[in-house]
Amino acid sequence: MPILYASHDADDGGWQFLCGRTDHGEDDAMVVGMGTVTNLHPEVNRIADMPIGVCGERSDIESSWSFYKKSG
Repeated sequence: MPILYASHDADDGGWQFLCGRTDHGEDDAMVVGMGTVTNLHPEVNRIADMPIGVCGERSDIESSWSFYKKSG
């Protein structure tokens, strides 16, 4: 699945990558190394400088990223 949502979390500096589907549960989550993510989805390197506390979304892999500050 393509990555359509990315979050650079303020609480721990971690990253989250999601495909945009809404039917995933917590059991679907997994921890992987950033190298694994960039090997599978090299386009993620284009948002590597996304600041902590910011999220990015795009509607499909051809679309540009839209960024916003994560609330809460």
